[in-house]
Amino acid sequence: MKADVGLRKAKKLILEDKVDILSVGTGSHVSLACLKFAEQNKKLLFTTHGAAEGITGKEFSRYAFRIGHHNYGYTAGMFQLLANTPYKKFYLLNMDYAAGRDFSGHFVKNIKNFIPDAQVVGEDFPPLNNKDFAPYITKVINSKADAIVTMSWDPI
Repeated sequence: MKADVGLRKAKKLILEDKVDILSVGTGSHVSLACLKFAEQNKKLLFTTHGAAEGITGKEFSRYAFRIGHHNYGYTAGMFQLLANTPYKKFYLLNMDYAAGRDFSGHFVKNIKNFIPDAQVVGEDFPPLNNKDFAPYITKVINSKADAIVTMSWDPI
């Protein structure tokens, strides 16, 4: 879950161990860190759980492949479900890394297309491996949000 460590290991695998294919599991930030290096060395990079759209979008490389989900798909499905609920005020609570910020960005950019009177009443990005959510929960309660929206997968 540390981009610098992932890149260091990718460099070792490519330069010393002579691998032709890298696979990155969890961590869009790790995939993004390794992507350019893999491309420079003409090695394939597969990401299985990196949800940030930039991996195969803005940072497109013919050497990068996504196997699995991405944040646009998450939010598009979520919007269709939320459009049939009474919820109008949302608090976004996503991890502070590439996929968490990407998810929030998709939500903010597109929610009004599905719920025209929707409001994002708060947005926070707790650090990875955060153990104390009391300050965030207090902010959510004070915001009077109808729902918390998160794609976080760690202790949240």
